[in-house]
Amino acid sequence: MREAVSKFLLRDMSVGEVRPSVRPFAELAVARPQTIPNMPLLAAEARYLAAGVSEVRRTAALVPGALYDARCNVVLARPGRVLRESENVWREFPDVSFHRRYYWRYHYAKPRRDLDGICMAFRSPANNYYHTLIDNLPRLYWLHQQKLRDTPVRVLMPGTPHPWEAYFLSKLLPSHAELNQIDPAYLWRAEHMVVGEYLSEQMSGALPRAYLDFFLPRVLPARPRQRRHRIYISRRQAPGGRRILNEDAVRTCMEARGFGIYLLETLDIAQQIDLFYDARVVVAPHGAGLTNTLFSKAIDLVELHPTQAIMPHYYFMARAMGHRYHALCANESNRHSSFAVDISGLEKQLDRIERDHAGEAGYAD
Repeated sequence: MREAVSKFLLRDMSVGEVRPSVRPFAELAVARPQTIPNMPLLAAEARYLAAGVSEVRRTAALVPGALYDARCNVVLARPGRVLRESENVWREFPDVSFHRRYYWRYHYAKPRRDLDGICMAFRSPANNYYHTLIDNLPRLYWLHQQKLRDTPVRVLMPGTPHPWEAYFLSKLLPSHAELNQIDPAYLWRAEHMVVGEYLSEQMSGALPRAYLDFFLPRVLPARPRQRRHRIYISRRQAPGGRRILNEDAVRTCMEARGFGIYLLETLDIAQQIDLFYDARVVVAPHGAGLTNTLFSKAIDLVELHPTQAIMPHYYFMARAMGHRYHALCANESNRHSSFAVDISGLEKQLDRIERDHAGEAGYAD
């Protein structure tokens, strides 16, 4: 009985399904990430990305009377009706039904408060460094479109921004938008809510060129690239799994080839951008730190995976950015497992990269 009630009270729906009269105020053609014949095996939940559709259209609409649940970071058309456009990780949990991801009392029992004018929710259900740069920040692009230009907008956020959020918001938030920190104890009803689709596919870090041309000039260093760093990202201090069990051996391999060993948790955002701006080769276990390859140009990326089937966030990001992607996979059964790296395989991959660039000016410096 409880299961049936929960299913009835909680559903996900699109803007078009719950507000068929609402028309988009902006749209953007987005090329879907394209696979290549020799690409690595994708994890089961990501294989939808291998579909042959070459282009999709992303849209943004003004939805009257929408509610923001700041505890779960989703937008509701009405209590219990979550707008699918505000979810960013539902495909990653195919075995978890929708009504089990949220708790209906948060939507039906919370007190409400009203906000006049136009609002936009900044955060999403997932808000780590990757999801901030690939999901949340790109939606600010909709605020720069003609329909909203010079129109006051409240950008809603529960609590204070994380350091990386504050850094990028200062560079991307338009002058007519104001960050409003709100209390997650309430459902916040907006007179009109900007509901903009994500610009990337779930489990794909490929962002459209129109957005990259908007984003990168605002955040990259105002100097020529030096393309001199060989970077190994250690997860020794990172939260969660995917630690390298034989990292001492990996470090020895890296240092013998002139790589620097970096704990990104010890660098602020500006330092990380500066480091990757000058990158030439990056080696790392799968993790959010690889989002920084957005700031690199034409690098070789060697991504270390726990399982034979990869999570392709950075494979597709690399393809969109013009990087050369290489995967080195272990044999664990869980994509979050810590794992040992095949040192011989890593050495062979790095040797191939060196041979590919033999004679390239400055590569051996």
